[in-house]
Amino acid sequence: MHSTLRGTDVGVRTGGDEFLVLLPETRLEDAVIGAERLRAVLRDGQRADTRVRVSTSAGVAGWRPGRDGAIVRRAADAMLCAAKSAVRDRVVAEPRGEPPPVGT
Repeated sequence: MHSTLRGTDVGVRTGGDEFLVLLPETRLEDAVIGAERLRAVLRDGQRADTRVRVSTSAGVAGWRPGRDGAIVRRAADAMLCAAKSAVRDRVVAEPRGEPPPVGT
């Protein structure tokens, strides 16, 4: 994961098989591109057992005025749940604009 991220990005494990990646000063559209790139790297990466298939589901949300970190994280988690329930192995981003706060 770290080889795909920029020097300013921060990737941390939040538990189990879930990770949180912060992309400072990145537009939502560019964050989606980054998430798709990371998904492809994880899918196509080298592994000891080539029979093992890796899939990655990602939820993308963005900060904007009026949102704090907790709201952004809940929004990203809601998008992750949408990605997992849709088919898995995909990136789902919140719509652009001003969606209502998630989980207030």
